[in-house]
Amino acid sequence: MKKVVLSALAATIVTSAIHAESMTLFSDPKTGQVFTTAGEGRVEMGDFVSAKEVDIQLRDSESKYSEYADKQSK
Repeated sequence: MKKVVLSALAATIVTSAIHAESMTLFSDPKTGQVFTTAGEGRVEMGDFVSAKEVDIQLRDSESKYSEYADKQSK
């Protein structure tokens, strides 16, 4: 039973990170500047999520697991 709960928790954490709002960043290789919009001479760096948003979601998931673990220990 605990393995099922841990698996579900892990899936929730991964899914939360995937569904976090992301931002695509671009850079100008000549100047090193970073931009949020595409433009001439800019290279896509990839999609990024806010570390703060991921941290909040992780804490929320950990809190839910702690509540479940407390109920199971009683």
